[in-house]
Amino acid sequence: MSIFIRTFACMKKNISHTNPVTTIKALLHVVSLLSAPLLLTAAILMAACSSDDATDAPTPTNDNDSQEINVNTSVAGMITRATTYEGGTLTTGTFTCAAYNAGTTDYYIVPTTMTYDIDHWTFDGSSRYWPLPTSNDGSWPALDFFTYMPEVVPNYITDVDGVAGSVTYVARNPQFKCTLPMTYSSEALTGNQGSNLQEFILAMATNQTKETNSGTVNMEFKHPFTRIKLQLSASHPDITINSITFKSLKSGGTCSFAYNDSESQWKSTWSSLTPSDGITDFVVTLTGSDAIFNSNPSSPRQIGTDYIMVPQDFTGAIEVNATWIDWGEEYEHKVSTNIDSQAWAAGTSYTYTFTITKNDLTVDTSKYTEQW
Repeated sequence: MSIFIRTFACMKKNISHTNPVTTIKALLHVVSLLSAPLLLTAAILMAACSSDDATDAPTPTNDNDSQEINVNTSVAGMITRATTYEGGTLTTGTFTCAAYNAGTTDYYIVPTTMTYDIDHWTFDGSSRYWPLPTSNDGSWPALDFFTYMPEVVPNYITDVDGVAGSVTYVARNPQFKCTLPMTYSSEALTGNQGSNLQEFILAMATNQTKETNSGTVNMEFKHPFTRIKLQLSASHPDITINSITFKSLKSGGTCSFAYNDSESQWKSTWSSLTPSDGITDFVVTLTGSDAIFNSNPSSPRQIGTDYIMVPQDFTGAIEVNATWIDWGEEYEHKVSTNIDSQAWAAGTSYTYTFTITKNDLTVDTSKYTEQW
């Protein structure tokens, strides 16, 4: 820069001794000298920014369909209700998919919305392609795929730093924290479990190449949470159930999703459950027609909806507030019972069947424990 300043100073000093043409040429020369380093600096900055940004998978110049990445999806377990995902092959809805260079956190495909088109999943309506062989032996580079549903992470999920609606991706080990709402009201539209609380599921597939399954990536979504179902036993009389309370539960924790070698499957492992003293109650409140159970001698009836819980060892009491009609008079009372310790596992559904009398509550947990 000092050279440019001295040039401009010399020109200014002798400007009165030169003709106008010479002066203009000198000015243009200085401008060109000043511009050169600025343009070079801008180019360097643009290159630096480009290297920091996540880049998506390149499209081959020959648009060879044989290199296209195909994705098949399924959900582990059984068919569930609207707020949770159905078992079996997925062909509806949307989810997010990302691919990483195998064993790293370096994107090969940035997180992309997957949509179903006629008979296959697409990357936001378009295609992505496998990386071409780069080594002398012609082997295909491997990729790790991470997917989750719903497409947008629910706000009750946070990454390990506490950012809501986000998941932390450690190589081949997604992690997240959560705090679940611990109420259900048949009237409430927000802020509780039920139709507004969408389940979160996730899947991993590692070391995938063009040669693996003929270029098809099979993603099996897993349930990281426990599902709880409540039902009233058969042969019950007319009864109104006002509320059901599960005492002393954990409402949150940290989930690590990783491959379990001994079981040969991807599993969710939970730690740091909150609150540490276990004083949170889960309360189901029923109103209106949702609370009324007319005499039903033939089969159990579900109470409320499906509920998702943090996997944990549940040892506590269940309390029911119910109203009976006896000789034309309504009597409201509470009955409760203590539950033997039960380990709620991730990806497992537990059904609690209630037999309610005026003076007693019996809860049957021996049936309907199944993979979810």
